[in-house]
Order: sequence, then structure tokens, then C-alpha cells
Amino acid sequence: MTHPLVLQYQFAREKWQELLANMPETHAHKKYGRMNTISWTVAHLGHVEQMGFLEFSGHPKVTDIYERYNIYQPNVSPPFDEMMAAWKAVAKAVDPILNALTEEDMQVHRIVNGQPLQENMGTWLLRLTSHMWYHNGEASAIRQLNDDRNLPQMVGTIPTWATYQPEISSLSID
Repeated sequence: MTHPLVLQYQFAREKWQELLANMPETHAHKKYGRMNTISWTVAHLGHVEQMGFLEFSGHPKVTDIYERYNIYQPNVSPPFDEMMAAWKAVAKAVDPILNALTEEDMQVHRIVNGQPLQENMGTWLLRLTSHMWYHNGEASAIRQLNDDRNLPQMVGTIPTWATYQPEISSLSID
């Protein structure tokens, strides 16, 4: 059974996809103040998943697109369609890893460059879920600034697969 922290992350991801579906491409490259563009944010989230779930765990990269567009340079807004395709490919590769995580895995501190990371997997997944919601809100704000009136409801009804399930959610997490 999929761990409840994974379900919450996958729910945030689903809402991310809904938010970006049918969005005009021009909205993906609009920059407001210090906010990054939506296109950059898609690349950023894909890069974080690829690095955190694949590279840190010894799995091969799915794509090198993030390095090719040098997404961590100022004012970068890579092609939206390419970033969405890359993000979806990374998410597809990461899903089996996420779905296999156990309660014991959530307590493990992964080793990177020979050193244990400060956060255990459960804490990192909580942070990543919050990170995804942050960018959901940011992208929603950008779409509203573009006067886009075709926005989905941010959370709405929680699907059955992501609901609170006492038999799973009563697990003790450090």
C-alpha cells in the first residue's frame, strides 16, 4: 500500500498538472517582479525530483534538459512544452520509487557524496510536498495576473485515493 506521505505528494503533483493544463503558452513565460516564470518552475520541479529521487538514489537521469537550458541562471524561461514533457518523464520514472517507499524508508537518511543528508526521507518528502504547493500557488497567481479566468479549483474535492485513511495514517513518523 502506498505510504500516506507519498499520496499527499502525488495529490499535489496532480493539482500541478491540472493547473497547467490548457494554459496559453505565453503565460508560461510572463515574468512578474521577482517571481520566476511558470516555465522555469516546471523545469525546477522536474530537476528537484530527478535529483532527489533518481540521482541521489543511484538511478540514472531521465533527461539532461535542465542542464542544457542552465535553469539556475537568472531570468531563464526555457520552452514550456519541453519542460512539461521532461517533468512528466521524470515523474513517470519516479513513481515506482515513490510507490515502493515503506515506513522504514521514510526514516532513512540518504547518503550523498559520502555524507548522510540531514533530513530523513519522510521529512524530505514533507518538504517537497510543501514546495510543490508553494509553486502551485505561485503559478496560480501568475495565471491570475495574466487575467486567465480558466483556472481550476486549487484543491476542491480530494480524490478517494488521497483521503485520510486511519489504518495507514496512524503510522508513527519521526
